[in-house]
Amino acid sequence: MKHSINSEKYFFEIYQDYDKFTLNEDQFFFKLKDKNGKIYLESRAFIHKTKCLKYVKLVIRNIRNEKRFIVEPTYFGWTVELTDRNGRLITECSDFDTEEEVINMIKDLKSISFKTPVIDKTK
Repeated sequence: MKHSINSEKYFFEIYQDYDKFTLNEDQFFFKLKDKNGKIYLESRAFIHKTKCLKYVKLVIRNIRNEKRFIVEPTYFGWTVELTDRNGRLITECSDFDTEEEVINMIKDLKSISFKTPVIDKTK
């Protein structure tokens, strides 16, 4: 799944950091970003990179089904969750100001596919 950045609008970025909830270091995460650096989806922490990559594939498999998104208002804006067919959380993001922004983002993300670049920053 390693790709280089090409002309596609979106890409996945794999990186390592500490888990802010458990404070464990060297955890793996991914973000779905656009060319301008805007983050659309963020993962939870993974101990192993292979599990992180598995969840990238889950995003790709589920992102075209609008029924898999849960959109809810929060105190600071809107949050979006992407779930699998059994309703389990895959990934989320809470950096949206309006519901219209979320709806447009969900429609636009249908272009995500297995051809979407995955940038591995853990090397």
